Amino acid sequence: MLKAGNVTVAVNDFERALDFYTKTLGLQLKYRLQNHWAEVGTEGVTIGIHQRTPEMPPAGGPGSFSVGFIVDAIEPAVARLKERGVAFHGPVTDTDFVKMAFFGDPDGNPHYLCQVKPAAMGGECGAEGAHEKAHAEAKPAKKAKAAKPKAKAKK
Repeated sequence: MLKAGNVTVAVNDFERALDFYTKTLGLQLKYRLQNHWAEVGTEGVTIGIHQRTPEMPPAGGPGSFSVGFIVDAIEPAVARLKERGVAFHGPVTDTDFVKMAFFGDPDGNPHYLCQVKPAAMGGECGAEGAHEKAHAEAKPAKKAKAAKPKAKAKK
């Protein structure tokens, strides 16, 4: 049911955070979606850098980290987890790029399920996980090659 995962870090300054994780720590940039979402990491870990939005907890405080799990189909995954006693927070959100369902562990740590739609395959870098962009825009799926710039049509 669960295919992949990541730890999501809510940040106040996207560029500063991206520089820290890539330049200071030396993690590989795997995917970037504008200044909303990026994935960095190594073969063993993926960290999703998420520009903090007003509805998110303060960066660096409780709830500023969450664990995301990628699934092929969100509805059956939600149904299975509900059967196992997992309580979800609100309905499944459905955007052009992803479907997401939010829940917590027994201690209240935030987690989410994410189903990536084909429209989320674009981006500035290849993607290895599939995670979130401002809880409403795009997520990459599996390993994909970098999007090539489109050639301008000649007049």
